[in-house]
Amino acid sequence: MRHLLLMAWLLWAPAAAAVTIEQPLPDARQEAVAQDAIAQLKCVVCEGQALGGSDATFAREMRQEIRRMAAQGHSTQEILDYFRSRYGAEILQSPPLEPFTWLLWFGPWLLIAGGGIMLWRHTSRGSHG
Repeated sequence: MRHLLLMAWLLWAPAAAAVTIEQPLPDARQEAVAQDAIAQLKCVVCEGQALGGSDATFAREMRQEIRRMAAQGHSTQEILDYFRSRYGAEILQSPPLEPFTWLLWFGPWLLIAGGGIMLWRHTSRGSHG
């Protein structure tokens, strides 16, 4: 029994040590800028998960960088531009509508329309033949 408890503790201890509590910035305006930027970004290592909700180590590092930039006086837009320049428009929760992101915005609708046309053609062909 002691061996099981020791093994459980050895497995749990590194995970508990890895959990970090993110401290808000002392300046409320700077923290608001950081929170706004965090809310508008996705985690780059998670599948489309919001940056604020990710427990990934890299997501924590991104949030720390955002807070560092906010503490230095950067605006939300400057922070978003910085991360966008590094990771592309896909990092934004709502990518801007521009030629490079048209597929992100209109791709799903094109697939739905294409599927609807194929379904309509298939069903109309079946009723006549």
